[in-house]
Amino acid sequence: MELTWINKLRIAAVAALGIVVIGILAWPLAAPVDPLLPVRAATIGLPGTLLLLVLALGIGFVGYFIAWPHGREIGILGVPFGLTIWAGRSGPMRALTQMWDDTAERTALVHSIRAEP
Repeated sequence: MELTWINKLRIAAVAALGIVVIGILAWPLAAPVDPLLPVRAATIGLPGTLLLLVLALGIGFVGYFIAWPHGREIGILGVPFGLTIWAGRSGPMRALTQMWDDTAERTALVHSIRAEP
């Protein structure tokens, strides 16, 4: 099934909303101290996490009405588009894993990032 042009515009509008709000405006909440390191949930903190949750819900809510009558399917796409901007702006996981030399430190790193997804 091919998408109609109006649905493509709806998807583009919701994607633009997520890119602007999460990807650009909320970047200072998640930006790592060292720009070569990846974004980690541990560096955001509880207030930042709560604010990001509110922003994600707001994007889903506004995206629902932007993409009406297909808002349930399209409205939730805004946040993943914004997170892809974070993935492009942050460093690779390789930089984080190469920072630790000792096996115990690497094990602690693996245990700390286990719950982040």
